[in-house]
Amino acid sequence: MSLHVFAGPTLPADAVRAIVPEAVVHPPVARGDLLRLAAGPGDVVIVIDGYHHRTGAVRHKEILGSLAAGARVVGCSGMGALRAAELHPFGMTGSGTVFAMYRDGVLGSDDEVALAHGEAPEYRPFSEPLVNIRHAVAAAERAGAIAAGEAAACVGLARTLPCQARSWRAVERCAEGDSRLSAESFRNIRSFLAAHPEHADVKAADARSTLENLTDLATTAGSGWTARSRRNRVHSAWEAEFTGGTVENHPASRAAVLRYQQVHHPGFPGRWRDVVLAAIAGDGRPSRSRALEVAAGHGLTARSLTAAHKNAWLTPREIRESGEESDDEFLVRVLVRSYRPPRGVWDLVHAMPDLADDPEARRAVAESYAINDEAATRRTGWNTTRLGSAPLTAHLGVLWGVPAQDAPSLLAAARDRGFTSVGEALAAARPYFLRNRLRAAEAASARRGVSRS
Repeated sequence: MSLHVFAGPTLPADAVRAIVPEAVVHPPVARGDLLRLAAGPGDVVIVIDGYHHRTGAVRHKEILGSLAAGARVVGCSGMGALRAAELHPFGMTGSGTVFAMYRDGVLGSDDEVALAHGEAPEYRPFSEPLVNIRHAVAAAERAGAIAAGEAAACVGLARTLPCQARSWRAVERCAEGDSRLSAESFRNIRSFLAAHPEHADVKAADARSTLENLTDLATTAGSGWTARSRRNRVHSAWEAEFTGGTVENHPASRAAVLRYQQVHHPGFPGRWRDVVLAAIAGDGRPSRSRALEVAAGHGLTARSLTAAHKNAWLTPREIRESGEESDDEFLVRVLVRSYRPPRGVWDLVHAMPDLADDPEARRAVAESYAINDEAATRRTGWNTTRLGSAPLTAHLGVLWGVPAQDAPSLLAAARDRGFTSVGEALAAARPYFLRNRLRAAEAASARRGVSRS
């Protein structure tokens, strides 16, 4: 069993470990992090903080996937409270005041818990979450330190500020000239919070309470959500995109590695053909004869191929040389080139795990991203998206042994590798172009060195 805690500005790592020494502390959760974590039976995941502006927020189906895998997922304070309020009917456990406020409809906006902060590991706060202000003035009102109208006015003014600019000082400046609030109002609030610091930061209080009561929360958490509807094509694509880890701190997801192989592996067309035939045959075996039988059962035979079908899926040269090959072979080519895996790259990753996990390809992918980052650093604002299609097209022609100017043959070669178009193949090749050019230049330099010697 492992205990994972995603935290940052609400509760620093040292404070988390002081309460639960065995915790594996992660930065605030972001999109893909739970897929990468791959928590399973017996594991407990505590979500306190999460990103939602600088990067994509953690997806609901990531959490549902962790629950379905048998992990316990508990949310509190910030992003954890927000997601728990949305997903507690499905087995995610919510904890604390902020969670209860979201669950009961007291809070409705995610900017209530938003906080501008600095980088790890300090996560220095630059603003005050609205929920902290709301909770503090409500406590001051209950204690009689301020009137109900003053509390409401304070929250109202805080809401008018952008979340990254909210602070007690900013709210006090906004209150200048507002008849509902005075300098004395804020002095009373400050005096109350000085005497009752436990009300100053409800997010941090929730986080500490959650970690201190973890045993009870983990044992009372839902048993896990297993509905199959959580998985669709998009979720499958995320799973392929966010699993596989890194190589020397550079990304090498299984999806990226598979796409690299789809472009570069010399034997990929044969592997793709086997995948298609096995999928059509329906029994997991790449049987050409069985696939043709299934196609015939749907009314698709070699005789049913019209001239328009052939022009769409075969090259002019293939059509001219049709007498040299059986009609069935041309039908197989049409099937292979027109097939689309139901769950996209995820299906290919699982059909070709040896290619997706190949160490050499993983290194190539990681090196490519490192080279792209270095190029972008040296030439500010430059990135691989600025590469024109002409050099990429020529590059694919060399890789695949097809004249780049022969558009029908290049399209057929792309389709024989599972791409829907040359444009899709260019997009897949783009991240690796600079590395390929660098390696080619190094090889040419080495050959010149040998010839001079």
